[in-house]
Amino acid sequence: MPKERDRGIEKITNIKVPSLDDAKKNASKAIDDAWEDKTKEINDQSNLSIRKRTILLIK
Repeated sequence: MPKERDRGIEKITNIKVPSLDDAKKNASKAIDDAWEDKTKEINDQSNLSIRKRTILLIK
């Protein structure tokens, strides 16, 4: 039994927990890209005054 116990402990010890760094970077990039797209969309609206564009961008 000690052999199985040691094998079990070794398997548990060797478990690799994936890093969340890539997921965080991808999420941050997606948010930045969405913000840039929305900013461009608002700034391209010729029917909005500069004041209204600024208000929309602040929200």
